[in-house]
Amino acid sequence: MGLNPRGLEFLTALDLPLGDVATLGRQEAHGLSPEAVASLLGSPMAVGSFAEPILERLGATSVTSIDASDYEGATMVVDLNEPIDDGLRQRFDTVIDGGTLEHVFNFATGFVSAMQMVKLGGWLVHILPTNQAAGHGFYQLSPEVFFRVLSPANGYRLRCVLLREETVKGVWRKVLDPDAVGHRIQFRTVAETYIYVAAQRLDDRQIMSAWPQQSDYESEWARDDREQWAVSVPHWRQAAARVVPERIQSRLRGLSTRMSREDLPPLGQRLTKECLDLAFPSA
Repeated sequence: MGLNPRGLEFLTALDLPLGDVATLGRQEAHGLSPEAVASLLGSPMAVGSFAEPILERLGATSVTSIDASDYEGATMVVDLNEPIDDGLRQRFDTVIDGGTLEHVFNFATGFVSAMQMVKLGGWLVHILPTNQAAGHGFYQLSPEVFFRVLSPANGYRLRCVLLREETVKGVWRKVLDPDAVGHRIQFRTVAETYIYVAAQRLDDRQIMSAWPQQSDYESEWARDDREQWAVSVPHWRQAAARVVPERIQSRLRGLSTRMSREDLPPLGQRLTKECLDLAFPSA
């Protein structure tokens, strides 16, 4: 868990009034050389092992780190597998999950707690692995999790959902809502890929009063003309399965889940506030 140049680029583009900040886990500073900081913030600064000075440079008035252990000197020791105390509810202007919730086995409880910590009008920011990071934590998170959970039903409004591969030539990509486009957003990537999410808390509602469901299933269940479920396989695919070797079929299957420019439009290698505002004009 930590803040690297892509995370700093994301926070800079968001340009949030950070205020009193809580980080889930004490955020280390990864690869934030004075030159890297200067390229994003306009002037260099010495960065130590942890990210608090960077967050203060971005406008944080205080930074509280919350972790299950004090091994890295966290401000507060809190096990996010358990519900939080009332004293942490609506306490922070910004809560930053820079790679912690994927390590919390009781993920849903940890996610709800993070949402509860945010004041009305405040912000929740996630930077988490979504692909090619199996073994890193307990989970890799699908983009649909954030579309379904950070919703008006739970008192939140999504600002943006982005993907970026951890490669030198990686580009930022906007993620479309599967519910809006009517199908799942599936993708394969070459390198570790992270999801970048920002949402604002606008209403003090009970969070998770109803469990979210994946949007394509909800649409299917709601159809009036739905008959008994059956899997329909096109005749050409059945014929191909009989004559095409399995190793070739395996490669062809990959074509249906590669990154799509339609569902994951590229925004460029550099993310700026102007780029973000253009990609999400109604936010």
